[in-house]
Amino acid sequence: MIGPNKRGNINRLRWRLFNLMCDEHIPDIGPAGFALWAVLFRHAGKDGRARVSQGRLTGQTGLSIPTIKKHMRRLQDAGLVTVERRGVPGRLAVYRLASPRELCEPEGKTNV
Repeated sequence: MIGPNKRGNINRLRWRLFNLMCDEHIPDIGPAGFALWAVLFRHAGKDGRARVSQGRLTGQTGLSIPTIKKHMRRLQDAGLVTVERRGVPGRLAVYRLASPRELCEPEGKTNV
């Protein structure tokens, strides 16, 4: 079980990432790209991976499959999402979202 302090830190990082997306990346990825990212963000586990089908993405974003593919490329080009496994019939695709630390830390600075 995650303690309240750790959960608070995770939630702060997730909100920081969400706010960064709103403030910095919507102009680059557009509203449809943001909708797609938001659905992936919602499905992402603690490891930052979202395991979701194209059917679920279309249903939850209202976007067509060609539009999802177009905006997934934009998300990848912006460094926001990595496709780890493409979906095939019977298997979910796996998308890894950039972590809050990857996007929020100043370039060249790491707190490891």
